[in-house]
Amino acid sequence: MTFTSTATRGGSRLLLAGIVVSGFGTSAMWLAAGIWVKDLTGSDSLAALCAFALWAPTLAGPLLGTVADRTRRRPLLVAANLGLGLLLLSLPAVDSAGRLWILFAVLFAYGTCGVVTDAAEAALVPAVVGKDALGDFNGLRMTANEGMKLVAP
Repeated sequence: MTFTSTATRGGSRLLLAGIVVSGFGTSAMWLAAGIWVKDLTGSDSLAALCAFALWAPTLAGPLLGTVADRTRRRPLLVAANLGLGLLLLSLPAVDSAGRLWILFAVLFAYGTCGVVTDAAEAALVPAVVGKDALGDFNGLRMTANEGMKLVAP
C-alpha cells in the first residue's frame, strides 16, 4: 500500500488497529453472550436471540447511516465507542434469567451503534488514507474485519 505522507500512514495504521480491536471485541462478545444466556437459562432459542439482538439494527442501516452523514465523524466515533464502553459496564448486573433484558438491550444498542460507526468509518477512510490507497486499504479493512470473526472464537 502506498501513502502520500507519514501522517496519512500513521492515521491509517491507527484506524486499522481500531478496526481489528473492535472486530475482535464484537465477535467475542457475541459468542460469549450466547454462551452466557445458554448457561443462565438452558435455552438454545434465547441464546440465538443474542445474535438477533446484535444484528437486527442492520435492517435500519440506511436510516441509521444518515446519523453518520449529518454528524462530524471523528467526534461521533469517539462518543459512540465511549458510550458503548460505559454501557458494557452494566453487564455484570445480569446474574439471572430475570435480568436478561439488560443483556439484550445492551446487544441491541451495541448493534445500533455498530451500524452508525461503520457508516462513519467508511466515510472517514478516504480522508485518512487518501484516494490513491483507498482500494488497498478497504481490502485490508474487510480482511481484518472478517478475520476477527475467525480469530475471536
